[in-house]
Amino acid sequence: MGRRARGRVAGARRQAEREGLGNTAFVQADAQPHAFGPEEFSLAMSRFGTMFFSDPALAFANIGHALRPGAPLVQLVWQAADLQDWHTAIRAALSPGHPPSLPVPKADDPFTLADPHIVADALTTAGFTAVDAVDVREPVYYGPDTERALAGVLQLR
Repeated sequence: MGRRARGRVAGARRQAEREGLGNTAFVQADAQPHAFGPEEFSLAMSRFGTMFFSDPALAFANIGHALRPGAPLVQLVWQAADLQDWHTAIRAALSPGHPPSLPVPKADDPFTLADPHIVADALTTAGFTAVDAVDVREPVYYGPDTERALAGVLQLR
């Protein structure tokens, strides 16, 4: 499922077809209001998508409604902003020699889910149990050069 990533959803669908995976579903929709069927899925997975929910409690509750009992929700989110080389480089380039601007309000900050306590609170409020966070620090590949990386990132909007 992807709300804004039409090309990525279509690409995932084609890849699943090429690999003969008949037990997958790909939908372009917003996870918050989407009318999932009850206990429809055995897994929910998000790679950098849950950070952009405008109402995480509603979205997680809706996703939880769609999962079979005991089915996992796996999400990959950004680490804290100060651990993001790309983020700190952009901020430094935009304001050389000046202190960074005021922080973004928590509700609008995609780095908020880097805090495992915030994630645990949001998920347990939505009805999830056995919530666990694993600290993963690996580089993210956006493209072979700046131009294609920028084009790929802009496609996410």
